[in-house]
Amino acid sequence: MELETDILIIGGGSAGTMAAIVAKEQNPDVDVTIIEK
Repeated sequence: MELETDILIIGGGSAGTMAAIVAKEQNPDVDVTIIEK
């Protein structure tokens, strides 16, 4: 499996989710991916 993303966040807990939200707020053009086990 190949994944192409600008920002990869490992873990979908509260910190990971907030990191993704802030990243998209700062730059809406980036691709943010959250990977959860």
